[in-house]
Amino acid sequence: MTWLPSGSPRNDFQTGLVSGTPFAVGAVAKFFWARHDDRSGERLWHVVGPLARAGVNTIGATSGLVGPYLTGWLLDATGSSQIAMLIVGLLLLLGALLLIFVFKNMAKTPEMKGTTLG
Repeated sequence: MTWLPSGSPRNDFQTGLVSGTPFAVGAVAKFFWARHDDRSGERLWHVVGPLARAGVNTIGATSGLVGPYLTGWLLDATGSSQIAMLIVGLLLLLGALLLIFVFKNMAKTPEMKGTTLG
């Protein structure tokens, strides 16, 4: 597990507790998410929310794989890391603007009226 802190678990049981906790919390959250969905009768945002999160996670995982290779290629091609860091900064700015745009448009939909976004 690459996300585990290097010195935290001392034995197999502790490693299991630390690495299993996110999955246990996720299982409980899924139960309450489905329960809320059934009680409210609202389906659209109960599906769109997890799908959007999955899409963001997929993009993040892909960029974690492609980013270092692209940065290395740009460094070799230009001899400077400035262009690579400029691209990273522009992508961060683009992501922030996209997020603002999406939330503003979500707040205009009838389903989101009266929420904290609208």
